[in-house]
Amino acid sequence: MIRLGNIDYSNCYPIHGPVLERDRPPWLRVIDGPPADLNRRLALGELDVAPGSSIELARHYREYTGLQGLCIGSVGPVESIVLVSHAPLDELAGCVVALPTASASSRCLLRIILELRFDIRPSWMDFDQSARDPLDPAPVEPAAELSGVESPASAALFIGDIALRRPIREGELRYDLGELWTEWTGLPFVYALWMVRNEVADSREIHALHRRFLSHRDLLPGGFADL
Repeated sequence: MIRLGNIDYSNCYPIHGPVLERDRPPWLRVIDGPPADLNRRLALGELDVAPGSSIELARHYREYTGLQGLCIGSVGPVESIVLVSHAPLDELAGCVVALPTASASSRCLLRIILELRFDIRPSWMDFDQSARDPLDPAPVEPAAELSGVESPASAALFIGDIALRRPIREGELRYDLGELWTEWTGLPFVYALWMVRNEVADSREIHALHRRFLSHRDLLPGGFADL
């Protein structure tokens, strides 16, 4: 039995959708979860293969192999990874910026852009984006600790479907991290990769699953996922 982690976001559906709905082999078990939870479960050996934060492949390069030809990335705007702010970027130094606990790559990308590109060092606060909006005019009690920071957030990073659906309120500014990265480097950015634990990487089932995923990818416009 191969245990596949599935992120319940729109940008994962083009690859996983056919397997989830009509083409699931009997040897495949699907486990849903947000990116951070799948990262954790893959590291613990509770999953065999999963899409996960790209930084996790660097952290676990001895234990994981990436499935070639599959990623979630963008050249320029990505739309599903955005910083929403009450102030321009150059006014965020020393302010509280809220980071979702659901993703590792997006958190690192924002810190790289703010600290290395713009030399801005805010205070960081964790939040669960499925439970609360730290920029809400009347927020509920925070679900996560504020790491010693008691001020309200001046900006917050949103990812996935929540970022796509969240309306911008009056006075808020929206910064697309994919756009900021490509403007700065001229390069694409890879947010997530499909990773498999090395002990099952050469199994017949993983090779069959990989072929299925590549065939799903090839049905997309242009033959690749630019999500």
